[in-house]
Amino acid sequence: MSLAEHESASAAASTTPMTPIERLLALSSQLADVVEEENRLLAMGFPSSLAATTEDKLRLARAIEQVMADPTVRLRTAAASEGERGLLAARIRRIQVAVAENSCRLAGALEATRRRIAAVMSAVKDRVSTEALAYGSNGRRPSVAATSAIRERLV
Repeated sequence: MSLAEHESASAAASTTPMTPIERLLALSSQLADVVEEENRLLAMGFPSSLAATTEDKLRLARAIEQVMADPTVRLRTAAASEGERGLLAARIRRIQVAVAENSCRLAGALEATRRRIAAVMSAVKDRVSTEALAYGSNGRRPSVAATSAIRERLV
């Protein structure tokens, strides 16, 4: 679910403004959802599909940063009920687990991409080396017929 969908669902559920703790709980849940979705995409082998999740992660991070920029939020968090603090701690742990998995999956996707690039480059180098025109002892390139004969001996 995207950030906009989460926010519209939250707005529909409550007409009263959210407290900073409620906002942090909602944002942290949304961030965990996005990172877990990205992990699912990576597990299915779709690293190119990450542009949308990256955009959502950035928006959520900025929203969390805005909430945390309010100097009273830390005081309100400390004064929050034990249940709210426990929920927030659980959400943070969920994000940490999802991010740790995400890091491993991204590293794997990056390594797979590097291997594919290396394989393509190797194939290109092999082809170029077998198709390269050599210079003869007289400093000139051999004729087309001679070049074909050289290639046939290489194959």
